Amino acid sequence: MRDRGLGVGVGGRGLAWVVRLGLCAVLGPVVAGAQDAAASLVKEARALSIANDQEAAIPLFERALVLAPDDFGGHLGLGIALDESGDYTRAQQHLRRAIDLAPDGARDRAITAMAVSYAFEGKLAESATYYEQLRDRQLAARNPFGAAETANSLARVYLESGDPDAAERWYRTAYDAVMALPDLRPEQQELAELRWLFAAARIEARRGRFDLARQHLDALRTIFAAMPDTGINADQRVFLPYAVGYVELAAGNADGAVAELRQSNQEDPFVLMLIAQAHELKGDAALARDAYERILGIYAHNVGAAFARPLARQKLGRTP
Repeated sequence: MRDRGLGVGVGGRGLAWVVRLGLCAVLGPVVAGAQDAAASLVKEARALSIANDQEAAIPLFERALVLAPDDFGGHLGLGIALDESGDYTRAQQHLRRAIDLAPDGARDRAITAMAVSYAFEGKLAESATYYEQLRDRQLAARNPFGAAETANSLARVYLESGDPDAAERWYRTAYDAVMALPDLRPEQQELAELRWLFAAARIEARRGRFDLARQHLDALRTIFAAMPDTGINADQRVFLPYAVGYVELAAGNADGAVAELRQSNQEDPFVLMLIAQAHELKGDAALARDAYERILGIYAHNVGAAFARPLARQKLGRTP
């Protein structure tokens, strides 16, 4: 039978086409509404996560993913929030999905988050795998400075995991790659030198070679003393107290470490971790506990936090 008004058959394939068209007309706004609702939930959850309220953020991310199971931002945000709360296995499930779903220009961010997640968990080999994958992508994209930054991040993971030799290789990889670039500007060369000296001081401190570590610190002081306050790299001066405190703590000089680290960024979880360890060395349990508590009050998903936050949770007896 044919519908003369429409001029198409309403049986068989014609009927299926009409039904499908009708479903699209009905479901289209429903799907769009679900996606809008999911986006709103992700935005709200991300704000809560950044405010370090993971207990409230995680259920919102989960509700968003019920509405939009393939939402990149939902998986990425939930993975990071779960890392902050110490649930690394679930975090990596969502971060892996975020990598698969990442739109153009966002995959590097998701890979970085996964590398950091494994550092949170203390899985050095897995973290290194993702950092190396990221570096390969950056090199292929002709982004040498990004690749150098990634090599530096991997080096720091090795250093804080107790492998100064591997850390030195990767810090050197970053330094050599930058210094070999054609048309390197003087300020870029200077920055590479500064970063290498900061790294070398910490590497030698980890090896217990404190005289060498202090020589690198003296070289940094010399460069900064000759640098005008308006110099492009003058902002690197703020890292000197951190490096000095790092070396003094490794050398067992708790008072000197605290004095220097108090001049560094008090919103940096890693700096607070070093302060806590220095107070522990001094026998100041209450001050150490205070520093560990402050770590857990700071939102940060980076290499420094990957070492500070799990230690703080352990010291304070906080389990996921």
